[in-house]
Amino acid sequence: MLLLVAFFSAAFLAMGPEAFELIYFAFRSFIRMASAYALSILFSFIFGILIIHNKKAYEFIFPVLDVLQAVPILGFFPFAIMFFVLTFPGGMLGQELSSIFLIFTSMTWAVVFAVVESGSSITSDIRDLAKLMNLNGFRYLTHVCLPISLPQFISGSITGWGGGWYFLVASEYLALGNEKIALPGLGAFIARSAFSFNLLNSFIGIIALAFLVFAMDFYFWQPLLRKARAYSIQPVTVDADAEAENGRLVRLLEDGYSSFSRLLERFQAKSQKILDWLSVTPWSSTSHEAVSSTASYVLTGCVALAFFYFLLFRIPSLAEDFAIFSFMARSIIRILVAFAIALFWTSLFALFFARNKNVMKFMMPVFDLGQSIPAVSIFPVLVVVVIQTLGDRIGLPAALEIASVLLVLTGMQWYLLFNLIRAVQNIPDDIMDISKLLHMGTISRLRHLLIPAIMPAVFVGALEAIGGGWNASIVSEFIISPAGTPYDLPGLGNLLSLSSVQGNLDGVFLAVSCITLLILIPNQLIWRPLVRESYKYKF
Repeated sequence: MLLLVAFFSAAFLAMGPEAFELIYFAFRSFIRMASAYALSILFSFIFGILIIHNKKAYEFIFPVLDVLQAVPILGFFPFAIMFFVLTFPGGMLGQELSSIFLIFTSMTWAVVFAVVESGSSITSDIRDLAKLMNLNGFRYLTHVCLPISLPQFISGSITGWGGGWYFLVASEYLALGNEKIALPGLGAFIARSAFSFNLLNSFIGIIALAFLVFAMDFYFWQPLLRKARAYSIQPVTVDADAEAENGRLVRLLEDGYSSFSRLLERFQAKSQKILDWLSVTPWSSTSHEAVSSTASYVLTGCVALAFFYFLLFRIPSLAEDFAIFSFMARSIIRILVAFAIALFWTSLFALFFARNKNVMKFMMPVFDLGQSIPAVSIFPVLVVVVIQTLGDRIGLPAALEIASVLLVLTGMQWYLLFNLIRAVQNIPDDIMDISKLLHMGTISRLRHLLIPAIMPAVFVGALEAIGGGWNASIVSEFIISPAGTPYDLPGLGNLLSLSSVQGNLDGVFLAVSCITLLILIPNQLIWRPLVRESYKYKF
């Protein structure tokens, strides 16, 4: 509380009465985030639980979600404008709904895929026990599915909220031609400050965001993570002191869940028939089945047809001299360089520090804040430090490329880091103790234990990070100069940003379809096969 008072006192000295508007901005942004998260919870559990149990959903809905999570956030913006703003014209309601929808698209995929991943925790033994206890209908959901999904759900929610904060600017401060979203909120405040190169206001906005992130982490996520450990299928040691720290919020949520369960119990008879029809029962499972690739290939083919349609018939100029492929190559190189940097430092940190409780207690809130800082807020620092200062020594083109890679890095590294930390922490203590009894040296432990154990996390993290990198490329290739004009960085992100500003829907759809293809094809041909192959090393 003293830090908060000190912050607002300093902000008042720097900004005057305008500083107190930050409270209002923070409130508006938080309400949008909370609304989007509520939608994400509903969406994730409906489709996640369906995918875990229903073979048709696993075969057809799962590939659709896979395609949708590959679409950049700006790809949903034309739909948001056309549906919400045009449905509620002339008022703020349409813009608010558009903003909430865009935040939803940036946070929900981490949550829904976390719920799907939790399906592997519903083992055959648990299913057999549920059968013996006759847990059908809503009883099966409230006593088995929801509790057992809690650890992965909380982890996915933390990542999803980080993604929502990261794209807060894009959801509160966007334009598609003459149609604009410009709402009061921290994201819009940070964007206006960054684009006007007001370093002080931009820094103040980031600090205000940091207070929100740290408050969420301390009062909400950490208590929930401690509680979620009780529902893990892995053996855990319950810390009585930590349990006592959970406080009123967790107890309130527990009471709310109990009331929710009792409410659903009233509809048990009807729910049993409905969920049996949907195949959501202890007898149904898809978590260990090989899904057919037909739907994925068909959807990828549809995206490819859309790409070639817009390229050849709507914007043929980009097909001349293979200009679009030059854009693709430039963007791919930036993303691969950023990925290599991210993989290097996150692997080192996870391997050497993830099991150190003192280090992690201090660093996790810092990482949580890091993944939440919008890339736009780094504009002024990059322009002043990298582009202008370094550009005088190595040339403007090289400095722009470095700045672009650094911005892409902000959208990639956290996916890798959190997956790798979780993988190292999931190594059983017994295994680590055995490695000590065998007197394994650091190199031997890395080679035979730690590196194999993190390989599934590397590939899962890579799958998520590449998508985050493409989203970040939208910002990284459209850097605004102090004079107000963008620096020219040829690439798909630049094409998408510029087309959005100009209201060029053909350019938007061409760039979106191209980026989506460049995410889907490696996912299907490289990352997913590697994930399946590496799962034999997973603890």
